[in-house]
Amino acid sequence: MNNLAATTKGRLTSLADQLRSTRQPGQVVLMVSVDAITPNPRQPRKTFNPKRMEELAASVGKNGIKQPLRVTLVSVGRYELVSGERRWRAAKMAALKEVPAIVDDKLDDREKLRLALIENLDRDDMTPVDEARGVAELVETSSVQEVAEELSRSKQWVSKRMRIAKAPEYVHAFAESAAIGDLEAIYELAKFSDDSPEEAQRLIAEYEPGSHL
Repeated sequence: MNNLAATTKGRLTSLADQLRSTRQPGQVVLMVSVDAITPNPRQPRKTFNPKRMEELAASVGKNGIKQPLRVTLVSVGRYELVSGERRWRAAKMAALKEVPAIVDDKLDDREKLRLALIENLDRDDMTPVDEARGVAELVETSSVQEVAEELSRSKQWVSKRMRIAKAPEYVHAFAESAAIGDLEAIYELAKFSDDSPEEAQRLIAEYEPGSHL
């Protein structure tokens, strides 16, 4: 065998090993009807930026969906999203009939939340409150340490989001208004609202975008 043949064989063997290592039991990619899919009830993201969705729909309409959605089979011909709701919504907006989807084995509610949260943490337009609530919900059934390991984050990162999740509703409303997207500032405001709720509400009322809390 000459050097070129040996190199080619080595590359093909390496590629085959990679493909085997990424193939997971119980997973298969199917083309699934958009109308046969329902949203994940444990989806931590509650807010979808209209402008970003329009941009994504335009891209999906032109180029299709490159990254498959993740779904579970709930009944014959019916699926529930695990992750990929933005892509699913964009597909509907673009009037696509079918989308590629990985069909997972049946997952419990916590696993659906964890997988949806992991995907959303990679997006830059998830609101701090949606993120915080999702993290806090995961901690309810485990621990700060376990969730930190699951999400590849620090314990401090998890604790800060738990604190935001527990903040008064007026803090959440302020954060969701898009007046401020700085999570650290929202975290400090959440702590301040415990000691001085009236002062915290005054700061919010007087806040002007571009200024500092």
